[in-house]
Amino acid sequence: MSSREFDRLGLLALVLVLWTVLSKLSLVSPLFLASPGGVVNAFLDDLQSGRLGRDLAATALRIIAGFGLGALLGVALGATVASSKRLSTAAAPFVDFARSVPVTALLPLFLLMFGIGSSAKVAAIAWSSGLVMMINTILGFENVPPARLNVGRLFGLSRPALVRQIVLPDAAAQVFVGLRTAVSLAVVVGIVSEMLLSTGDGIGGRLYDASVLYDTDRVYLGIILAGTLGYLFNLTVAVADRRVVHWRGR
Repeated sequence: MSSREFDRLGLLALVLVLWTVLSKLSLVSPLFLASPGGVVNAFLDDLQSGRLGRDLAATALRIIAGFGLGALLGVALGATVASSKRLSTAAAPFVDFARSVPVTALLPLFLLMFGIGSSAKVAAIAWSSGLVMMINTILGFENVPPARLNVGRLFGLSRPALVRQIVLPDAAAQVFVGLRTAVSLAVVVGIVSEMLLSTGDGIGGRLYDASVLYDTDRVYLGIILAGTLGYLFNLTVAVADRRVVHWRGR
């Protein structure tokens, strides 16, 4: 075990000890602070009933679908906008306007367009992810050093070759920064959309139901599940980043 892993496990153990002490001594009302044992029991009950697996699968599938769609559209649109200085300048006010509108303000619109099922939630995730990806793709393409492009032209590279051999490798680092931001935002928007457009499934839907019923154990369980899901998605993108953009920092 590395020192980093040891430190992380030590910090986790410390948090669990403090949590247990606070709940055992009743320093905080059980309405606001669940006990670790209560959360574990809720986890085991939901796991045995199959509800936990269904909720995790529903939320994960929505996040994957929305994030994947948003990432593809965002990269394609960002590359198109960045390919023309005139188009990039013209689109800047509209991009700034779109990024200033909270996605929660758009949920009623998505509800009207797609109904109360999963489609509205996927659309909300795709919108937020796509916007982040478009902005980061534009930044990545626009920040390619002109000197590298000039060298490529001196060697007689065609425009497609310039894009493939110089622009894409240089922009990839910024695109992956966007991917890590977008996947974290996708988890947040996915959970929030499930809470606000609840159809009874998903982590967000269960969180909302638990809060209405004052089921503090399941509120904490939902929070832990949401954080764990976000961590795993972010870790997946981080691993892909290290493997794809292996020249970063060299």
